[in-house]
Amino acid sequence: MTSTTEQTQRGGINVARLLMSFGPLMFLALLIVVFTVLKPSFID
Repeated sequence: MTSTTEQTQRGGINVARLLMSFGPLMFLALLIVVFTVLKPSFID
């Protein structure tokens, strides 16, 4: 019982860490994509 709860808590922490680490990166990539789409001249 204790091992399952520990695994669940660890899994939740891992998911939170993934969101915290990849969240800003995905947001930054989205901003870059929107910026390039709005300004095609930036690619040239």
